[in-house]
Parts: sequence; C-alpha cells; structure tokens
Amino acid sequence: MYNSNKLNIQQQKIQTLEKEFLRTKETTILLNQWLMSLDLYLINRQAYIYDSLAAQSEAIQFLTTQFNVKNDLKDLSNKINRVIRLCSNVHSPGRRSLNDNEWNEIISQSDVITQDIYLPLEKHQKALSNEILNYKSKIETSQVVFKRTIFICPTIFLLFAFLMIKWSNSTIAKPIKLLKELALNEEISSDNFPYENPIELKSLAEILSKHVKDLEKAKEFAWTKAKQAEHANTRISNIMETAADAIICTDSKGQIIQMNAAFREISSVNDEAIEKGLSCYDFLDGIQFENYEFDGNEVSVKQTLLKDSKGEQIKIELSLSKFNIDDATYFTLIFRDIREREKMQQQLLQSQKLDSIGILASGIAHEINTPVQYITNYSLFLQDSYLDIMTYLEKSNNSDPSELKELYDELDIDFIKEEVPSALKGSLEGLSKVSEIVKSMKVMAHPSQAKKVSYSINSLLKEAVVLSKNQWNQFADIKMSFDEDLPEILCYPGYLSQTFLNIIINASHAIEAQINTQTIKTQGTITISTKSENNHVIIKFSDTGIGISDKIRTKVFDPFFTTKDVGVGTGQGLALSHDFIVNKHLGSIDFKSNRGQGCTFKIILPIS
Repeated sequence: MYNSNKLNIQQQKIQTLEKEFLRTKETTILLNQWLMSLDLYLINRQAYIYDSLAAQSEAIQFLTTQFNVKNDLKDLSNKINRVIRLCSNVHSPGRRSLNDNEWNEIISQSDVITQDIYLPLEKHQKALSNEILNYKSKIETSQVVFKRTIFICPTIFLLFAFLMIKWSNSTIAKPIKLLKELALNEEISSDNFPYENPIELKSLAEILSKHVKDLEKAKEFAWTKAKQAEHANTRISNIMETAADAIICTDSKGQIIQMNAAFREISSVNDEAIEKGLSCYDFLDGIQFENYEFDGNEVSVKQTLLKDSKGEQIKIELSLSKFNIDDATYFTLIFRDIREREKMQQQLLQSQKLDSIGILASGIAHEINTPVQYITNYSLFLQDSYLDIMTYLEKSNNSDPSELKELYDELDIDFIKEEVPSALKGSLEGLSKVSEIVKSMKVMAHPSQAKKVSYSINSLLKEAVVLSKNQWNQFADIKMSFDEDLPEILCYPGYLSQTFLNIIINASHAIEAQINTQTIKTQGTITISTKSENNHVIIKFSDTGIGISDKIRTKVFDPFFTTKDVGVGTGQGLALSHDFIVNKHLGSIDFKSNRGQGCTFKIILPIS
C-alpha cells in the first residue's frame, strides 16, 4: 500500500538536500570571488585588498556552517584559514616589507594550499546529487505502485479519496492555509501554529521557522558583504584608473574589455575608436598569448615595443598575467614607458664607465708609457743609425778603400746591421702593446651598441685583465683557464666588458683587504675560467680575498650599496652588472662566499 507519510518525508528530504545543494553552489561562487581577490592581492600586495580577502573568507566560512554535514567541509575552512594566516603575517605591526623572493615564497605556498580547494565542495555536491537521485528514484517507485493500486482498486480508491478529502479539509487544508498566512506575515513559530497533527505539517512549520530566521540572517550578512565588496571594487577601479602605468584587461582573443587613463594617453586612442572596440594586437605586434607560460599567479615581464594610434613605436616594459573566471580566461597587461629610464640608465652607465676609466687611468698611462718609452729609444737609435749610414754612403763614392774602411769601423756599421732588426722588432712589439691597450679601452669606454653583435668572451676577458692590471698586479696574480673552443656569442661587448672589469677590480680590492689583515703578507690569486655547457657559456671569477659577509649577501646587487669608503665606490658596479647580465643578456649572475675565504662569481650566458 502506498505510504503517504513516507512519500512526504522523502519529498521533504529532497527539498532539504536541494537547498543544501544550492548552498554549495553559492559557496562555490563566493570561493571563485575569493580566489580572484587572492590573485589580485598577491599581484598588488596592498593591505586593503587583504582586508577584502579576509571579509570574503568570513562569508564563505559562515555559509559552510549552514551545511547539515560540516565534517566534509572542514578541509575547505582549514585551507582558507591557512591562506589568511599566511597573508596576515605580511601586515603584522612592525613587520618589514618583503622582497620579491619572499613574496614568491608566499605565492608558492598559497598555490600549494589552494590546490584542489574545490574538492571538498565537489565531493559534497556529488554526494548530495546521488542522494537526491536515490530519493527521487524511491518516490518514482512508490508512485508507480500507487498508480497500479489506483487501477486495481478504483472503487476503494474513490471511497478512500472521498474520506481523505473530508479528512484533509479539516486536518491538512486548514493547517496549510494557516501556515501560508503565517509564512506571508513571517510569523511562523510553534506558538502560532497550534496543530499537532499531521506530524509532517508540524515538522514543516518548525523547519520553515528555522529557515526563515536563517535566511533573514544570511540575507543581512550577504547584503553587508556585498556592500563591502562593492566598495572594494570601487577602490580597485579607482586605483587602476589613476595608476601611472598603462593597464588593459583582455579576453582570451585579445579584445580589450577595460583600460585606464594612462593607456588611453600612451596609445593616443580617441573615444570613437574605443566605442568601435580595440584589440591588444592593434598595439603589440607579434604578441601571442599561447607563447607565454604561466605557473599559478606568475607574472611574465619583458621589454617590447608598443605602437600607438599614430604609428609611433614606444619602448615599454610589459607585465602580462592570466586569470580565470568560471571557464573564461582573461589577461591583464601593464605597460610601463621606459624611454626616460633607458636614457637615465645609459647616462648612468656612461658615468660608471668614466668612473672606471678614472680609476684605471694612471695604470693605463703607465702601461702605455712603458712601450712608448722603448719605442722612443729604438726610434732615436734608428735615427742615429740612419744618419751614420747616409754619411757612409755619401763618402763611399769619393773615398779610397782604406779611408772607407776606417769610416766603416768608426761608424760601427756591423753593429748597426746587427741591432737595426732588433730595434724594428722591439718598436713593432711596443706599438702592438699600445694598440692592444687602446683597443681594450675602446670596447669598454665606447657607448654600448643598440644591437647585439657576435663577439668572443675570451677576448673580452683578456682585454679586461689588461685594462685592470694596475689594480691587481701589486696584490694578486691572475690565472686564466679559457676554453679555446668557446664559440662567439651574440652580446653587447661594452656591457660585458664593464661587468668583467667591475668583478676583477672588486676582487683585487678584496684581496688587498685580506692582505692588510695578514701578519705575513702573501700574494693573492684571481682565477678566471670559461667553458661551454648545454648551449650556455659559463664564466667564473674566483679570488682569495676577504669574502662577503652573510649579513650583506642579499644587498650585493642593490643600487648604491657599497662597503667601500666614501669616494672609493659608488655602489653601482654590481647593480649595473646584474642588469647587464640578467636583463640585457637573459643570463644569470650569482656568487658563493665564506667570510675570510674568498669569493666566486658565476655568470651564465646563452650562446644563441
């Protein structure tokens, strides 16, 4: 026999499960917004975005407390709390600002934590869906039985229906009508609903009363959070619009869906063009989003050219990041005009080159003066020899053999014949030495070329050693171990020459400082080596100097940081060297050092 009470209970359970399922959908939406806010915070690293992120976390955790089965969602709450604690440490009072490496660590940890963050919700949704289908299947089975019963026993059914109508009119209809009126007036409670039977209506009244109260609280809470999110979005939009850098947001096809004032200014677009719609391909030639690799919240940064609406090419630094909303992919592009920065950097480079030339000037003058001195001596000897030979030749026509023999011996023609070749050879060697020094100076001092050229790393190192000789020859010996089969690479010779010179001079200063601490003075050693490995050139500079303290390891490549006395160092050498290697040549530079035991700098450059 069809069980009406059982069917009602099953339907109530289905309603409860469907509401539970709907609540998981709402939680998923809030979780999507929370992850977007987390991405935005890790990109911009601003405290107000963190406040919005924390507020959204509270909203999600509030919703998870409304679920009938809470144990399945503990992992979700724990992951959200871990991320919030991770980010909150950044804004604790008295906390110093984090560097890029520390931020990258936070980003990496948050990626690990948020991995599979949807899994608890998905599992719960799947369980709810299966349970709903199970109950519906049972109801359908019961309904089939019910229909068969109707066809088998029509008379009994009609009689039963008549009785039920009369019974339900007094037992169900009136309570439902009262329940409806109470629901409309939002006055549902046990006190206002006097009916004890049927038990389903009594239970329904209690459930509705509870849900109405919960919904009122959730509605008020959601309205408050929505207002907070609206205010946060307004602040973020204002920040974007007033940012000094140009910013655009595109869809996966490159169509621009949002831009700020700085982009409109740098691209010179008018309102008419904006209304028609713009694509990032209108301004960036050859950009292909699929060529960029993104790992989590990683931002890709590169230098390129932006073409404005007038066709002018503008040198920019492009920061590109990707984010997803539901199944749609979007890209954020930030353009920074670096024309002025490039000019200032070039001026700074020339200034640093001139500083280096000033440091090396006396030594270079000495290196040039030595060969010039013996070239002068050889030239004077050749001049005197030429006059003697001319005298001998002039008298050879008018003198008898005996007088000519005396003149031959007097002028010592044999000595002249023996020494002139040596004098010519010595002069040529001196000129070659001067030429080598001048060539090295020209590579180092000449403004850097706009394009890369093919050049020998070994030659650049040898030239740097020659130029810096007056800096190291009093304190150290230089050992060079070069791979003679090392191929030429595409590079900026001026930038690399400056870098090698900076490292050699720093090594000589470190060795001098180490010698000053010794009771028995011993000559130091600077070892320079090259080799090719995995389509890269590896260059190492090792010295036996005083080394680098662990306290300043992270500051070595910072601009204007120096441990030298005022007037001795500007703090620009290694900062510029890092820029030359990493940004200009897409290579790497690092060092290993123990205080008092020397230091080794390692430079890796791509061959192609």
